[in-house]
Formats: sequence, structure tokens, C-alpha cells
Amino acid sequence: MRKYAFSFPIDLFLEPAWVDALGNAKLKRIELNLEDNDTADTLDERIAKIVECQTAGKVIVGSVHIPFGSLWPLSDLDEDLRKAASIRIRDFIEACAPLNCKDFTLHGCLEPQPTEEPLLGKAIEQFRKTMDELIPVAEKYGVSLNIEDLPRTCLGKTAEELARMIDGLPKEQVGVCFDVNHFCGHPERLAAGIDLLADRIRTFHISDYDGDDECHWYPMLGAIDWAAVMASIRKLPQDVLMVIEAFSFLVKPNWKKRPHHPEVFLRSHERNVFVLENAAELQKRISEIDIA
Repeated sequence: MRKYAFSFPIDLFLEPAWVDALGNAKLKRIELNLEDNDTADTLDERIAKIVECQTAGKVIVGSVHIPFGSLWPLSDLDEDLRKAASIRIRDFIEACAPLNCKDFTLHGCLEPQPTEEPLLGKAIEQFRKTMDELIPVAEKYGVSLNIEDLPRTCLGKTAEELARMIDGLPKEQVGVCFDVNHFCGHPERLAAGIDLLADRIRTFHISDYDGDDECHWYPMLGAIDWAAVMASIRKLPQDVLMVIEAFSFLVKPNWKKRPHHPEVFLRSHERNVFVLENAAELQKRISEIDIA
């Protein structure tokens, strides 16, 4: 079964207009997106607000995206930095426990990242060391730590490399967040990548791109063959969470200083769901249209 969600910044829960719009929306499930400088001891007020919204039926937290900036290097070759990040993530998961959310998205590294052996192998060893420390935390709270495929030089830049990173780690606690926007230069490999990682995939990050590097466009605006991608997703026997992670709408027309419109933002994601569920038919009709 496919459930849909969208990426939603945590600070918007402090803005009444956005909370009201969520309460009136059809699509209420979110992946909670946090800032790089968020830490466990900065979350209490906002987590309490989100729990209040969940209790009122205004939102469903389907996944939490753990921050991934300079404070969160899971695979750093500097052991002190790696260890500090591991502790920070442990505390972060504990702080999010009141949300009763079972999926957490993690980035496996910072960038730039070594891409050649032996440094690549060493970085993967450091990543696995971090996971060994976090798996007991995941087991304690009954959550899945979903490692995201990442672009450019990052760890997990191909399905094969991501499979190598998580090979042998317990499936109950370690899954995959498959971001279809991150196969830089190779959109044609997406369906095969989904097939390779099929039994580990818990969530998807959904957006389109130019085929070269991540863009986070709405589906059908870029190079992805959505009919093929959705066909591979439909073959998965497990439930998956489809998180629409398209950010281009967040760029406001600064020359007019206009605010975002929460209702338009939320409605646009409902339409994205329609596009994805009908991708094969839409692509067929687009290919047949006579524009002459």
C-alpha cells in the first residue's frame, strides 16, 4: 500500500495560518523536516505543538528527517566528530518519541566524500559503526532508520553502494529512503535501483530533476520516467510512504515581498498525488499530443 506525505518544515507549526491550513487539507501526512542546527534540547516547544496538532487530527507525522549538516556526520573519518554525531542523533530520536513516528530518514555522510578506495571503504566502516550504535536506540523505540541514497560524491550515490552500506544490518531497524531525485546523471537507473533495494525500502522522496543533478521539481517536470518508477513501486509487497519533497515552490517572488499561501501549497501536493498515480496514462497522452 502506498501512503502519501509531503516534506514540512518544523517551524511552520509555530505559524497559526499553516496549522489551520493543515487542519483543512485532504493530505495531512507529513515528513517532519528539521533544521541543521536543531538539537534535542531545542525541540521541546515545537514537538509539544505537533503532538497537540496530532491529537486534534490536524496532522499525521509519517516520518522525521534527521538533520544532516555539519553537526551530523555519520561517516566522518574523524572519530570524535562521528561519535558526537551518533550521540546527537540518539538524543534526537529520544526527543521525538512523543510523536509516535516509526520512520526516520538519515543521510549517511556530509559532502565532499571520498569516492575511491581505500577511503571510501573507511567511510563506510565509520557509517556502519554509527549504525551499530544507533540500532539499539531504534530497537528501543520501535523505529526504522531509513538511509537515503544521496547525490554526487556522497555515500549511497548508487543503489549498489547503498546496498553495500547496509548489508547485514538488521532489516527491522535499518531501511532505505529511496530519493528518486538523487541518481545524478542516470535517471534511467531508477527502476532497477528500486528493484535492487526493494526489500529494504520504507519510504520514498518524490521529486523530479533534469537528470544531471538534484532539482526537487514537481513530478513530470523533468527527466524521470514516472510510469517506470511507479511500476517498480507498485511491485513492492510492503507498505511504503511516498514523501513529496519538491522545494522549488518555496522560492518567493522577492521583488514583490509576497508571502506563501498555505492552502495553495497543500493543494498542489494533492495534485502531485494524482499525477503520480496516473503517470502512465499522462505520459502516454503527452507523447501523443499534436502541438504542431
